[in-house]
Amino acid sequence: MKRKILALLLVVVLSIAVLSSCEQLEDILGGITGTEHTHEFSAEWSKNETHHWHEATCEHTDEKSDEAEHSYVDGVCVCGAEEPTVAPHEHDYEAVVTAPTCTTAGFTTYFCVCGDTYVGNEVAALGHSYESSVTAPTCTTAGYTTYTCACGDTYVGDEVAALGHTNETVPGYAATCTEAGLTDGVKCSVCGETLTAQEAIPATGHKFATEWKFDGDYHWHAALCGHDEKSEYGAHDLSNGGVCVCGYAPAHEHSYEAAVTAPTCTEAGYTTYTCAECGHSYVSDNVDALGHTYVPAVTAPTCTEAGYTTYTCACGDSYVADEVAALGHLFAETWLYDDVNHWHPALCGHDVVDGLAAHVHDENYACECGFVDSTPNG
Repeated sequence: MKRKILALLLVVVLSIAVLSSCEQLEDILGGITGTEHTHEFSAEWSKNETHHWHEATCEHTDEKSDEAEHSYVDGVCVCGAEEPTVAPHEHDYEAVVTAPTCTTAGFTTYFCVCGDTYVGNEVAALGHSYESSVTAPTCTTAGYTTYTCACGDTYVGDEVAALGHTNETVPGYAATCTEAGLTDGVKCSVCGETLTAQEAIPATGHKFATEWKFDGDYHWHAALCGHDEKSEYGAHDLSNGGVCVCGYAPAHEHSYEAAVTAPTCTEAGYTTYTCAECGHSYVSDNVDALGHTYVPAVTAPTCTEAGYTTYTCACGDSYVADEVAALGHLFAETWLYDDVNHWHPALCGHDVVDGLAAHVHDENYACECGFVDSTPNG
């Protein structure tokens, strides 16, 4: 039985060999036998100008192991290949100039195609170059100078104080009867700013005389301002005794009656003359005030009250003057006494005493006041 199986396998293998490559055959046999072919490689390196590898020692000669580019250490690759000699590189630099600015230095950067680069030819920073622009001071703001460099840097210096306003009076004008006026104002003569505003003064309106003016039909108060304005203009009213309030009366011969007002101490006297027909009146014959005539009345001083003189006029006016100090109490030189004390009595009748004291007895039991103690042992 085993022989038949082996014969059959041989027939299959030969058939496949005719139609298939070795690799295919190995795959078939491996699939049949359950084994896989493993390539074997030489321990020696094979190499060319750029690569190295291990060649297969089996029938698969096109197989390679560890194939890689040469990698040189100290001029020799692991495969034994020597690093080819290369002619030394000569740098060909291209210069790129960085110009200096106000604050940074300039320099030249040199670039080679191989990547090598270096910096040289350093030039110092230029420093700022400022142009000045002056802003003049005004009345209210300070002046200054702005310094600006072409690079854009700027600063402000040289400040000058504000000038302050220069006052100039703006004249006003007085109000009139019909038109308003203006007060004086103040402005700055330099900048024109108003410092003190002018204020309106209301029109005064017309002012009229207190005296009447009249003609044959009308009366009025004339304007004092010179304008042709009239106050209380009206027709005459003769109902009050034929005389108008303005004083106008139709022409006639007055018949005056006199009424005397006598002078008093403080008021002047006068005579009022009144026409019995038209009522027109006037005052005349003035007499000066009489002045006061005072009658004195003396009030004598007493022990306790001051004295004075009262001056009284017949009109009732009065005043007090000539004051005299109070006299004080007068006491008798004689003594009064009782069993205990002695004293001088007041002559004015007031219930006051002077020298009130207890008795002092001498060897005869007598006091200076005249009292004698009749019971010295008592």
